[in-house]
Amino acid sequence: MYTRICNLLLALTVTLATAAPLHADPVNLPDIGDPSGSTITPQQERQLGESLVRRMRQEHLVVDDPLLADYIDSLGYKLAANADPQPNPFTFFIVKSPEINAFAAPGGFIAVNYGLILTTQSESELAAVMAHEIAHVTQHHMARTYQAAGRYKWATAIALLAAVLVGGHNSQLGEAAIAAGIAGNAQLSINFTRGNEKEADAVGIRLLENSGFDPDAMADFFGRMQRATRLYGNQLPEFLSTHPVTGSRIADARSRAAQMPHHKVKENPNYFLAKARLRVLMASDPARAQSQFADELASGSYQDADAEHYGYALALTANGKFAQAREQLAPLIKKHPDRIFYLAAQAQLDLASGKTAAALRLFNKALLIYPNNHPLTVYYAEGLLTAGQPEKARSLLEAYVRERQPDAEVYRLYARAAGDAGHLADAYQNMAEYYFLNGQTHAAIDQLEQARKLPHLDYYQAAQIEARVRELKAVARQESN
Repeated sequence: MYTRICNLLLALTVTLATAAPLHADPVNLPDIGDPSGSTITPQQERQLGESLVRRMRQEHLVVDDPLLADYIDSLGYKLAANADPQPNPFTFFIVKSPEINAFAAPGGFIAVNYGLILTTQSESELAAVMAHEIAHVTQHHMARTYQAAGRYKWATAIALLAAVLVGGHNSQLGEAAIAAGIAGNAQLSINFTRGNEKEADAVGIRLLENSGFDPDAMADFFGRMQRATRLYGNQLPEFLSTHPVTGSRIADARSRAAQMPHHKVKENPNYFLAKARLRVLMASDPARAQSQFADELASGSYQDADAEHYGYALALTANGKFAQAREQLAPLIKKHPDRIFYLAAQAQLDLASGKTAAALRLFNKALLIYPNNHPLTVYYAEGLLTAGQPEKARSLLEAYVRERQPDAEVYRLYARAAGDAGHLADAYQNMAEYYFLNGQTHAAIDQLEQARKLPHLDYYQAAQIEARVRELKAVARQESN
């Protein structure tokens, strides 16, 4: 479904434009300043992006693994910290698609397909693609086009994006809806995209260097993608369709990088561990994944030995071969006893093999080292619920949400823990947030309606529920327009 989103998002914005295309220099475009001067405000951009992500989650197309989410966040925030300030915070996530692609959505949302992550050969290459997408946001590429969207309503953008999403399961429906809007504007879209792509390359390379990554990585990745074209024939990877790679573009990227100071880049071990974890979690056949890791270890055909043993341990665990998995993990933990990827793998192995008490002790110890760590908190809460300790799980999650913004999985676990512990209002409220983040707005409202029927609600909680019902009903009306 998402193999066409990057193109269609840009085509959508061009479709909405009623004025002539912008002809400013594609690299030295004038600063448009506060994007509030456009017909779409930063708040509306964020709402549009949130709506898009909720629809993606509704279709189960977002990778929800806490460790992987934390990894892509940490990489994204490292880049964003050196980018131009934006009115909306950046949000990074991984899409369940083997296609090689990434895209920037309105409101600062940056999506990376897992297929692209597995295709990169260094963290700098992955950072290069993400820096390119961040540059689309910081340079206001979407805002510039929306600025020309004089007579179209906000609801039109929502409807067209929804058509793209529905088109994943009914491609004719999605493509017909888009085609109706972009007819006659194909060349305009191409011209606009080329300028954006060139500017995003230039800004992205500078962002790479400022963030401590290899500025040559963008040209390196583009070069490998160009060389791969002869293997694909007419069936190009979506990255090459949405980000056309030419010899001049690669040369331009290489030239820009050459003008920047170079320093030795130490590879982040979590990059290789994240790739190994993705290979196991996204594998359609765990037994095949196990065999692949075993073959690669036997032949020495891998980039990082520790990550290869880690991936093999995960695959063995997934196949119920717990003793062998322990043999793979033990040397890794001895070598790096505080590495979160290994601690989580060990504790989850203990849970899977019935050693619940050992798993809980390990999670508790790890959280003393890393208080409020997202993946460790989620996994520990799951372990506590498995062990029949919902009140302890609820207390753990309550402390977490006081300090950090919860995601859908935290809301789900909090709802379950609160319900099992007899805190029904908390259970309904948290389940409502879980449903909302997963694109089920009406189901979220139903949960809150159930909550406000409960007896003995205190004034504060009742008022909180009422206010949230009004907010979600407003969102539901917008989504249905």
